[in-house]
Amino acid sequence: MLYHISIHDLPSNEHFKGFITSLFYCNLQHQPSKMKEKFFFILGLNLLLLLSISLNSCGNGANNNSKNEANQSQNDLPDILRKGKLVVLAENSSTSFFIYRGKKMGFEYELLKEFADELGVQLEVKVVHDLDKLTGLLNNEEGDIIACNYTYTKDRLKEIEFSEPFILTPQVLVQRKPEGWEKMNPEVLANQLVRSQDQMAKKKVHVWKNSSYHQRLLNLQEEIGDTIFIEELNGQTGSEEMIEMVSEGMIDYTVTELNVARANAKFYDNLDIQTQLSARQKICFGLRKSCPMLKARLDKWLTGFMNKSGFRYLSKKYFDANIQLSAANYDPNKVRNGELSPFDDIFKREAAKYDWDWVLLASMAYQESRFNPNVVGYGGAYSMMQFMPSVGPKYGVFPGSPPEVQIAGGMKLIH
Repeated sequence: MLYHISIHDLPSNEHFKGFITSLFYCNLQHQPSKMKEKFFFILGLNLLLLLSISLNSCGNGANNNSKNEANQSQNDLPDILRKGKLVVLAENSSTSFFIYRGKKMGFEYELLKEFADELGVQLEVKVVHDLDKLTGLLNNEEGDIIACNYTYTKDRLKEIEFSEPFILTPQVLVQRKPEGWEKMNPEVLANQLVRSQDQMAKKKVHVWKNSSYHQRLLNLQEEIGDTIFIEELNGQTGSEEMIEMVSEGMIDYTVTELNVARANAKFYDNLDIQTQLSARQKICFGLRKSCPMLKARLDKWLTGFMNKSGFRYLSKKYFDANIQLSAANYDPNKVRNGELSPFDDIFKREAAKYDWDWVLLASMAYQESRFNPNVVGYGGAYSMMQFMPSVGPKYGVFPGSPPEVQIAGGMKLIH
């Protein structure tokens, strides 16, 4: 007689399959009753042992799942609230984070400072000097949020999660205006600049290799059916550095988002940023995939804050401020040969009062404002010497003060 019990009816365990199967397929015909009892006794013991091991395995699986869930929730919103600190990975730039006259600034910094205040935690900034390391630092829990004008892309989404977008902006070409552009009429000037995407053929463009700009140029090559000479730079050279390199004539072209270009072009009057190269891109904050609670809270807050006047103020402060020159007070074309600026006599007079080098004083004014007495910079800084609103009045300098008062106040501040 053949006793047949299917192994598939029992809990699966590879260590016992062969052994149990050999017991199940036994021919007990003509065996004594004691032999049968012994068989079933042994079978029962093995079944109990198998069941015990199977239950233990299930228990271990449950424990492992609990550990995985714990790991996934580590450093999510509850842990941030417990520590009382939100850590941001930022770059040193006007859109991300910088320190100006001792004050922490930057569009995304100020945005996340509002969010941190809402959470009731401190905001800590870690400046990342190599942007190629951003996602690795985030996923290694060196920070909680990436804030560096980060574009949403499918490739990046494989590694990290993104917040709701807080800026929609196209990519633009940053190019240098030709010599003598000041005297050209708009039509003549436009004819000497790249004004359409098909004119990008055979142009040499410097961009960060791991950026969305690089990918856009690759796609644009296919669209125009011609070669664009893409010079790939590593993550240690940021967009703002490349913008300055274009202005100084070190490179001819770079690509960046319009908001970044606008924030920087006001410091370089020889740059053109009008040629659009893409559709609008989503600018977001980057988060770990293991932090769904932080993402949900940030998304909810962003959706509400973007409809408030505070968000409009920050956008205008960093991206919409315009430099206005007053012809009555400042004309860069009036500088005569041998002069540093139209205000050399004032620099000399004020520096002599303190036995100071007037050329050094003039060079500081150039670095701050390009000798423009009417410039308004970040944080409301004003005048040729870029006084902060809380500092200028202490030295008798106010918005609209004449150049001689600005320079005299600047000399007092330095001395």
